[in-house]
Amino acid sequence: MALTCKEGTLERNESRYMYYLKEDADLGQQDAQEELATAYNRRNNEQEQILHYATLMTFISMVESEAKSHCTNCRKEAGSSPLKRCIRCLGAWYCGKECQVQHWTAGDKFDCIKSQ
Repeated sequence: MALTCKEGTLERNESRYMYYLKEDADLGQQDAQEELATAYNRRNNEQEQILHYATLMTFISMVESEAKSHCTNCRKEAGSSPLKRCIRCLGAWYCGKECQVQHWTAGDKFDCIKSQ
């Protein structure tokens, strides 16, 4: 196993480990081939999770920017006056108190969940 010593502790050097693992797998060692396949699968799963997270964060950012630009109730564009945010859920934006009250009585009181 490829180990390096840093500040008095032994650590596994991943790049060296993979290098030697590939060498052993090329020589036909079954355990090395299985370990290499496991390592590649683990790396691919981590990359897929990172990609999924990045895509999700992009989508959330797009939804939030859209929500901030229009009143949740009347869909009026924000324009020059900034929208006011729902203090409870932090997810709804209103052009004024009148829209906030209308939206609340129309059913938002059931959907609005207190933000953590």
